[in-house]
Amino acid sequence: MVRGDWIASRLCLAMVTIAGCGLAGDDAGGAAPEEPAATATDALRIDFQPRDAATSPGYFPDTGEVFGERGNGLHYGWTIAHTESAYSFERPFSALDVRLWTLIEMDGGAAAAWEIAVPTGSYLVTVVAGGPQVAAPQRVSVEGVPVLDVTPGDYAPWVKGSAVVFVSDGRLSLANPGGGPGTRLCSVDIVRQ
Repeated sequence: MVRGDWIASRLCLAMVTIAGCGLAGDDAGGAAPEEPAATATDALRIDFQPRDAATSPGYFPDTGEVFGERGNGLHYGWTIAHTESAYSFERPFSALDVRLWTLIEMDGGAAAAWEIAVPTGSYLVTVVAGGPQVAAPQRVSVEGVPVLDVTPGDYAPWVKGSAVVFVSDGRLSLANPGGGPGTRLCSVDIVRQ
C-alpha cells in the first residue's frame, strides 16, 4: 500500500458512516454517477456552502441568505444572515463527497435558525455536521427535536443524525439548541413520510 492509498483508507474509515468511502468508483460517496438536477418535487436536499462553491449533484445550495424565495421553486434560508459564516475546504482527493467539504457555521445565538417552507406533515430529516478541524460539539435540533449532540473525533470529523418530525406551521426549522458557536452544517436531507 502506497502512502496515498493509506491516507485515502484512513479518510474512508472516517467517512464510512456518512456516505460510504467516497473514493473513485464508490457509488456510495464522492465521485457519484451523474445525477439530474434536483427539483422541488424530489426529496429536498440542501448543501450548505459559499456562493462560489460547486453544489453536490442532486442538492440545492444554501449560501447563508436570509429566508426567501430561491429561484428554484423553494423558499428557505436563515433567520439571521449567515453569508459570512460559509466555508469551503480543499478536498484532499477530488473523489471525496463535495458536500462534506462545504459548510455554514451556525452563529447568532439561540435566535439563529435555518428554515424551509414545507406542507404540513411528517418528515424524515437527516443532518450532516462537522468538518475539518472541528473540536466543538455539533448540536442541532429539528422542530425542537434533538438530532445531534456529539463532538466529532480526529478520525471521524463528520457526524450524522436523523429524526422524524411533524411540521404544522409550514416551516421546518433547524436550530442550535445551545446557541453556542461551533456547529457546522454540511447538508440536510428532508423526505416527506
